Amino acid sequence: LGVHGVGIVNGLEIVRAFLPGRGGAPADVGGERWLESLRKLKSWSQNVAGWGDVAAGVEQVDSRAVTNFKKSHKNFRTQWSFPEDFPSPEVHQAFAKPVVDRSDEPFGWSDVDSGQVVEQMVAIAGLTPEKVLERLDPALRRYTDTLKQPRITDYMVPTGGGEVALVRSARMSSALRGLRGVESEEEPEEDA
Repeated sequence: LGVHGVGIVNGLEIVRAFLPGRGGAPADVGGERWLESLRKLKSWSQNVAGWGDVAAGVEQVDSRAVTNFKKSHKNFRTQWSFPEDFPSPEVHQAFAKPVVDRSDEPFGWSDVDSGQVVEQMVAIAGLTPEKVLERLDPALRRYTDTLKQPRITDYMVPTGGGEVALVRSARMSSALRGLRGVESEEEPEEDA
């Protein structure tokens, strides 16, 4: 279920800062390099002895992106809870090479069987039903909200280039620009 306390904005900032190689697209980077980079994130985040450190745990070998991230997230990290197996090679593999249905058969939507979802998550993730529901309930409430007409983009992201969403968060915009290789004015590109 991910790193508890890390949402989409912090997640994008982590990917941007800890992207190994800082040059190609994230998919171009080898799996072991990604995993090692994420292990460094976890180690830094869980270093309780360094939480009060004025230098925010910045090391001389850190890139400018990692240095800026550590300084701006030194207080956030105290709220993060990593799964024991983080980073998981299986999760990386699922993102890097997803198994998809290439069938041309039409598909349809139906109501979510929340009981079945909870049962599967308990069996697979080893969490209690209460913990699964704690994280699942907000999504189910949004799904079952009858006050708004669902749109296809609620279920899948359109492809074909161009922007697909209006991003209002300055931090998210900055992280997305960085992933595209366009540095923000506050964080000039690191010298090679």
